[in-house]
Amino acid sequence: MSYQPFPIVEVAVASLHLDLNNFRIEDVLPSESAAITYLFAEHDVKGLARQILLEGYVDNELILAVKDGGKYVVLEGNRRATALKALLDPSIAPGESREYLETLKRRHEIEAENLPTDVRVMVAPSRDATRMLLARLHLGTSKNIWGRDAQARFVIAQLEAGMSLTTIRQELPGINNPSVYIRQYHVRKILKEANFTDQKLAKYAASSRLKMTSFEYAYGNPDIQKVLGLSFDKDGVPTSIPSTRKQLRALERLVGLFESKELNTRKFPKRSSETYDEDMKSLISKLAGDLASPVDEPTDDPSEATGDSDVIDGAGDAGGATGAEGSTAGQGGGPGGAATGDGGSSGGFGFGGQPGGTGGRGPNNPDTLKSLHVTVAYGHAPVGLRKRLNELRSLDVANYAVATAMLMRSVVEASIKWHFAERGTPVSGELGRVMNDVHKAYGSRRPLKNVIDLLRDDSGKYIRPGSLRWFNMAAHDANHAMDAQSVRDAWQNVEHFIGFMLTPAPAAPSP
Repeated sequence: MSYQPFPIVEVAVASLHLDLNNFRIEDVLPSESAAITYLFAEHDVKGLARQILLEGYVDNELILAVKDGGKYVVLEGNRRATALKALLDPSIAPGESREYLETLKRRHEIEAENLPTDVRVMVAPSRDATRMLLARLHLGTSKNIWGRDAQARFVIAQLEAGMSLTTIRQELPGINNPSVYIRQYHVRKILKEANFTDQKLAKYAASSRLKMTSFEYAYGNPDIQKVLGLSFDKDGVPTSIPSTRKQLRALERLVGLFESKELNTRKFPKRSSETYDEDMKSLISKLAGDLASPVDEPTDDPSEATGDSDVIDGAGDAGGATGAEGSTAGQGGGPGGAATGDGGSSGGFGFGGQPGGTGGRGPNNPDTLKSLHVTVAYGHAPVGLRKRLNELRSLDVANYAVATAMLMRSVVEASIKWHFAERGTPVSGELGRVMNDVHKAYGSRRPLKNVIDLLRDDSGKYIRPGSLRWFNMAAHDANHAMDAQSVRDAWQNVEHFIGFMLTPAPAAPSP
């Protein structure tokens, strides 16, 4: 069949008419009002409307319509059209849904102002011309869902772009449990970097052929984690990783069991089984090398025979991992980051102390600590900045929320000025002014774009923790009451930016 694209035109949302013969509707309805009521009741248009308002309307899937008697009748996208029409005019929604949408728009005034009044519509020449398209969309599989690795990379990209775990949960509702993806991302990273003896297994472990939906049955099991020397905090970030020869061999054996199909989701020991304890004991013995496994072979390595636990060079460093609040490698953030300034240690894995033992307790949730969880490296910074950061990490946020916020602003501003001065391009002025300089220099960098936009945001309708307006209100607004959680959220939003600003300038080339 030759390619004959349907024309695409912009149509006012108010001019879109629902299809009363819509296949979603069980019976032909007498009016558009009845169709709207039905779609709200049976197909969660209210939820879709909320999603469109908070996340924005995306027209990668165009509404499909046909011109019928001078009217644009929607054949594909009736839910979207109904949601848009009801957002623009809540009075068309039934009862409780009307009140819900009116309240939602009041709470999110900025987003409501940005709702589209016109949308792109693909116009078919007739109903008959759309039959194959509608069948492909609704009777088959219209899209390939992202694989788990791609989903995990997407979550990590949001963290690296400056979003906190809390923000991901709030703004990306399709991601129900981001910590699952964070944990998976780091496990795949561990597999790619592990020093396997069998290169065939190494390639398998690093590829999508090892399905993480199956492998997570293993790395999520506490008994197996203990053998591997693997543990995670509540956000999915590793607090210890396989580092000894014995642990790395156990990891390789585990991968070998999946590669040989001896283990998979069906064959993994099930807790509901009467033989679970026996099955798990047998599996642990295989991983420990007590029983034969697909990768076992005779060895002359004395460390294997004696259980030598010397750490493989570089294997025990969980540094470079992206932390759950967006810290990145090279900035002292995340597990394994550089020790904090002036020789202080934050405790836990990789913050200046020693790695915790296998199966040990992970670090506390930053939101439960009395003071801010400061992980940036600042021992090389000027004494004034070091003193500010020392004070910042010692303040009791609950009792001194305003003081903490104002000191945080000072740290942000001073870090920016030091960063540019170190590079021979000094900047001056208050925070808003120097952020314009930051935007010119780094605004196109993806990992920094979100936080730069945040720190330049002086809009007053929706105050985000860590925004320029938020900092200004902390310092100047007599009516604004600062709360501890917003201060913690602000720090989690800007800490990785401070870490970047505190990166030492590159050494000058030798003459």
